[in-house]
Amino acid sequence: NGAELVIHNAPFDIGFLKAGLRLADLTARQESLKRILASTRRGEFDAEAFKPVADNTKLTTLKTEYFRLQGERAQLAERYLPDYPKVKTIDQRLAQLREDIANGTRTVIQTTEEELRQTQELEKKQKRMAAEAKAEALEVNKLEVEFDPLRREKDSVQSQYESLMKREKEVAMAGLLRTNNIRMLDPALVPKAP
Repeated sequence: NGAELVIHNAPFDIGFLKAGLRLADLTARQESLKRILASTRRGEFDAEAFKPVADNTKLTTLKTEYFRLQGERAQLAERYLPDYPKVKTIDQRLAQLREDIANGTRTVIQTTEEELRQTQELEKKQKRMAAEAKAEALEVNKLEVEFDPLRREKDSVQSQYESLMKREKEVAMAGLLRTNNIRMLDPALVPKAP
C-alpha cells in the first residue's frame, strides 16, 4: 500500500520537485544579480553578466546605441572641445541612455525578484499541501489498520453464512425426498372376532 501511495502522489511529487528546482534557479539568479549590482561601476554594464538582462532585446538595443554614441563622441572629442554643441547633445543622449539602461535593468531585476517571491510562495503552498497529504495518508493508514480486522471478521461471517445456507438447502432437499422403506404386502382386513 505504501507503493500505491507513492504512485498516487507522483504528479504532486514531480510538481513539487519542479517548483524546488525553479526556486533554486531563481535564488541563484538573485544572488548573482546582487553580486553584479554591488560591483557595478558608473558607465559600465556589469549587469550584462546576468542572463535575463543580457537576453532583454530592449536593453541590448539601448546598449548598442550607447556604445555607438560613445564611439561617435570619442571621435568628436578628438576634434572639438567639450562645450561644442554636438558633443553636448551626444553627452545628453548618453546620459539619457544610461538612465534608460539603468531603468530597464531595474525592471528586469524587479521582475526576477517578483518571480522569486512567487516561486517561494508556491513552494510554501506545496509544502503545506505535502504536509496535509502526509497527514491524510497517515489517517488512511490508521483507518486501514482498523478496517483489516473488520474485513477479516466480515469474510468469516460471510463464510459461515454461506455454509449455513448450503446446509439449509441440503436439509430442504432431504425433506422433499422422503423415502419410505415400508410396503404393503397384503391389504389390511378388519378382524371378525376379538
